[in-house]
Amino acid sequence: MGQELAECIRGPSGQLGGLVKIITENISNTEEQAVAAGLLADLPERDMGLTRQMLDEGAFQLVISRVARIRQGETRGNRFMTPYLEGLVRVLARITFVLANEPDAVAFCQEHNLASVFTELLQVAGLDNVQMVSAIALENLSHECKNLTRLPESSLPGQALEKLVANLDHTNEKVVEASLEAMSTLLEDELDIENGVSVLCEVEAIRPILDVLIEKRTETLMRRAVWVVEKLLRTDDIAYEVSGDPNVSTALGDAFQHGDYRTRQIAEHALKHVDKIPNFSGIFPNLGQ
Repeated sequence: MGQELAECIRGPSGQLGGLVKIITENISNTEEQAVAAGLLADLPERDMGLTRQMLDEGAFQLVISRVARIRQGETRGNRFMTPYLEGLVRVLARITFVLANEPDAVAFCQEHNLASVFTELLQVAGLDNVQMVSAIALENLSHECKNLTRLPESSLPGQALEKLVANLDHTNEKVVEASLEAMSTLLEDELDIENGVSVLCEVEAIRPILDVLIEKRTETLMRRAVWVVEKLLRTDDIAYEVSGDPNVSTALGDAFQHGDYRTRQIAEHALKHVDKIPNFSGIFPNLGQ
């Protein structure tokens, strides 16, 4: 349904332009604007043709301006403000899903410093979806920095990392998942993991990450936390400190016993880092990423 709608909206009919005009019109946000923003936000985020047309027609520039005005308090809030802002942020985030194939999208992100925009949006208290989408967008920006090095070196600047760390104890698990996913881009195997760990230490992220592992709030969080913690434990100093924490060892042991095949592999390696299982276990083959 979403793809069919996207095909109807894009193209020469002018429907896309009409939607963008509605959601960016300089009036006090209305129900019509909130509905239009939600409709555009629900379209497939990886539809290259639609995103390309939005770039060509200047839609993202208009959306950024509208978000900025709302954040600066220039637009009076009402009961439609929350769905309206959520829709705008989701529309803006779609540009981060096509960076690998759209040089113009990369240039747009550089020109408008989207990493900074989404970092600020991480701080919007009480709007869980805005925080979650912002974390996902930062993850996409960080991936692009790693893959093509066409974005500035620090797609996850210190301020963004600090806000992501703060979100690790968020009451909404989806916000925590998105924040942890964004942070984990610093630890992927093709990067300098030691440097990534150092950056996370600088923003005091280690303990909050370990707490996510210990709490095991969702299956998804447990899997991602095990993956991140295994990377952290490759650093001897961290492994030494963690070896004295029975809660971490217990959480890793639970993942080793009850996780899916991949998670059990990773948990075994994590436990070996802290010498909590015999090195000769040999249950799994060598671990890739």
